[in-house]
Amino acid sequence: MKAKTLTLLLVLMLVFSAVAQEKTGTAGAQFLKIGIGPRMMGMGGACVATGPADASIAFWNPAGLSRIPGGDVFFEDNEWVAETRLMSFAGAYNFGNIGVFGLTATYLDYGDMTRTTQDDQDGSLGTFTASDLAVGVAYARKFTDRFSVGLRGQYIMQTIDTYDSMGWSIDIGTLYDTGFKSLRIGMAIQHFGGDMRFDGTYGELERDGSGYIITDFNEYSLPMTFRLGLAYDLLEGEDHFVTLGLDAIHPNDAEERVNVGLEYRMFNLVALRVGYELNYDFFAGTDDDSLVPGLTAGVGFKVGLGRTSDIHVDAAYADLGRLGYSLRFALGFSF
Repeated sequence: MKAKTLTLLLVLMLVFSAVAQEKTGTAGAQFLKIGIGPRMMGMGGACVATGPADASIAFWNPAGLSRIPGGDVFFEDNEWVAETRLMSFAGAYNFGNIGVFGLTATYLDYGDMTRTTQDDQDGSLGTFTASDLAVGVAYARKFTDRFSVGLRGQYIMQTIDTYDSMGWSIDIGTLYDTGFKSLRIGMAIQHFGGDMRFDGTYGELERDGSGYIITDFNEYSLPMTFRLGLAYDLLEGEDHFVTLGLDAIHPNDAEERVNVGLEYRMFNLVALRVGYELNYDFFAGTDDDSLVPGLTAGVGFKVGLGRTSDIHVDAAYADLGRLGYSLRFALGFSF
């Protein structure tokens, strides 16, 4: 059984790698790349194999849902960059031998923006709004006591003023306990799906300013990403636990990058986290390292409500380089 599991794991890794390299260039629907969950963000996004046994792992590696012993719900509502608002929800329940089913939702509200045209740029035309929405259904199951597979399908809609763009995506993930001490391997391919395009037409100003050309919107691809992660428990004590995570990331619209994170848990009540995101190219071409995001940190608390229920509260800080920083907060309930 172990040999078969290893073979399947290697085949999936090769298939995922090949698929993740089929598309190159700029992708749209960038809100799908925003990391969800303060615990994972506090560890620098190194969570494909280290993700918690709660519903928020569905945003990173749906196979991690198989570790949920019962039910779990997760909710995050935060001010994001440039006065935008990010909200996310996840819920999952373990149905035993049938597997674990989950629901996810992400909503990004860009707020009101001033409407302008080439001829009217003083804001007298009022405002318009824009938003992004992704709603998903997830499923995970353990095939052996060490190997799990998970899937998540998402419906995606982007709206700006009176224009809409709709599409779909699929996430596929695996999680494998190697049996070598506490070493785990996780893999996931995220946002694999068809191209999207805004409906309707728009007027493109001619170069000489003499008029407008009415044209259709162009199609754009989704930000498909392949992740390969490792997790290892540096300390396994009755009251103290230290976990190291390392993720290698291959996006279809940027260079490869690496996330590394560390979590220290005390008495299964308090957790301290720190992480770093390497080789991010948000501001390519600059020699000023202060403009490049990297450092993350976080803290988490768990309050027991009984033998099988608890409330978990998490917060995280992330350096966003030129965009400043973000503070993230989330509330979860396990039952």
